Amino acid sequence: MSMRLFKKTAALGILISILAGFSGCWDSKEIDTIQIVTGVGLDKAENDEYVDISIQIAKTSPSAPGTKDSNGNGDSKIILESSKQTILEGVAELNLNNSRSPIFHHNQVLLISADLAKEGITEYLDAFMRDREARLEVLVVIVDGEAKEMLQADFEQEKVSGIFLRRTIRLLSNVTPEYSVRMIDLASRLRDESISPVATLVRLEDNDDKKNLLVEGMAVFDSEGKMIGNIDADEMRGYVWAMGKVEQGRVAVECEYGRAAFQIISMDCKRNVKLNEKGQVNVSFDVDATLNIGELRGFENLTPSELISHLIEETEGEIEDTIKGTFQSMQDLGADIYGVGLDLKRHHPKQWDKLKDRWEDYFSEAELELDVNVRIPGTGQIKKSLEMEDGENES
Repeated sequence: MSMRLFKKTAALGILISILAGFSGCWDSKEIDTIQIVTGVGLDKAENDEYVDISIQIAKTSPSAPGTKDSNGNGDSKIILESSKQTILEGVAELNLNNSRSPIFHHNQVLLISADLAKEGITEYLDAFMRDREARLEVLVVIVDGEAKEMLQADFEQEKVSGIFLRRTIRLLSNVTPEYSVRMIDLASRLRDESISPVATLVRLEDNDDKKNLLVEGMAVFDSEGKMIGNIDADEMRGYVWAMGKVEQGRVAVECEYGRAAFQIISMDCKRNVKLNEKGQVNVSFDVDATLNIGELRGFENLTPSELISHLIEETEGEIEDTIKGTFQSMQDLGADIYGVGLDLKRHHPKQWDKLKDRWEDYFSEAELELDVNVRIPGTGQIKKSLEMEDGENES
């Protein structure tokens, strides 16, 4: 080998060695030095100036079968706890007292107890949004009870409750996107005075030594980030139907002829907001729904054509009453969760400037007009209920 070729080969080897040194992640961390956070819970502390912080850690290397950690949890997770004046101080304390550092990149959910939410959540959201490791897409869920207990719960379907909550809300989001409230969504509403923030409200239920997750509805907040009320499960239907983009769900009606249950194929709602001559806010909802008959009981005295006509009339009335009921509840609360003010702000900015300082009052006095149109393509594979068939045979 000539000296010139030898020098070229040596230089190439040195270059490869230098480049190999830069191929790794400069800020990478070994797996045995970190803890994967799957859930964070915030509860009201005994000291009013403090906040109780619970962090759920998914175990990456389970211990022997049947063993439990010092917190009494099973093999799937560990709960770390701290109580400090700020989130940053609490997380710092957890870092000091553990051999592994919590990593929030994979956090599934931020749980906040209703008691703490009633005092305000803005400062806590601000703390997480400033953390470069926090995910702005993380779900925010309000707990009717203690957030720590929710993180500690073992569900039959999934032992890591943070992951179970995420999956449950994803399924609900197939019905309507309103169930999925991310940190960035909540923060955006808090910054906008024209719409009241909401977040999914859940509760933990004990049933024969088993833990069940109940979705109670939505927590409602004022512009200062304080929880001022909630929508229950029945009122939740009126809210999501008015917001539109519903692709699943149920509608049930009962009348003098019988009872019927329907599957929602699609439901959309177009909204129009304007001011009348007296300066009062007028809100109109135009709802278009397509339903399939799921079950019929009774109706033996009606022909199929009479049946469809009657069912359309009944379902339109049910949808209208449900939407109106929820809207009235929110007016009583002074909470514009629909974004009526946001529509006014976008399409009539000059009028909005005159109303925004007293928007809660204007919304509470707004007039609602509803136009519901239901389409039922047919009666399904069976044109008549068995009871209708029996009635005809007897005659």
